[in-house]
Amino acid sequence: MPIVLDVGNTEAVLAAVASARTPLGLVEGHARASGVRLEPFVDDEMVAIVAPNSRARLRTVADLAKLPVLYREPGSGTRAVLDRALRNANVRKKPLPMDIELGSNEAILGAVAAGLGVAFVARWALRAHLAAGRVVLVPGLDFVVRRTFHWALPAGALGSAAARFFEFAQRNPPVMA
Repeated sequence: MPIVLDVGNTEAVLAAVASARTPLGLVEGHARASGVRLEPFVDDEMVAIVAPNSRARLRTVADLAKLPVLYREPGSGTRAVLDRALRNANVRKKPLPMDIELGSNEAILGAVAAGLGVAFVARWALRAHLAAGRVVLVPGLDFVVRRTFHWALPAGALGSAAARFFEFAQRNPPVMA
C-alpha cells in the first residue's frame, strides 16, 4: 500500500489519528485529543513577513496593533500558537476587524506578497518565497514565535508501514536552513 499524505490543520489531523483514519500525523499546535499521544519532533519558529514593497513600519511588537495581521483559520495549530503569543505579549486579545483569515499557508504567503498585511509563517515554509523575492522578513522585529512540531500518534502501537516511516523520520529529522 502506498504512503498517502493528507494536509489539514491541527484539529483535523488529531481527529483523523483519534478515529484511526490516519495512522500518524504531524501537528504544531497546543491541542490535545483523546486516544492520541503527542511526541516532540522538531523545533520551529514563526517569523514576521511582509511584501517586498511594504511601507509598514514594524520594529516592535506594539507596532502589530496598527497593522493588518494575516491569520490561519480557527482549528489551525499555527493560529493557536500565534494567538497565544500575541495575547502573552499584550498586543491583541483577539483578531481585529482589519485582520484577514485564510485557510492555508500558501494563501497567506500570496496575500502577504500582494501587500495585504503582515503574517507570521514557519521558517520551514518560506525558503522558496524568500529566494524568489515574493516576501521579505521583517528586519529587527523584537518578536519571534517559537514552537515545536509534534507527532500525533495513536495510543496503541503503530502498524508496520507507519512504524517504519516514523522510525525513518525520527532518525532523519529535517535541518533548518
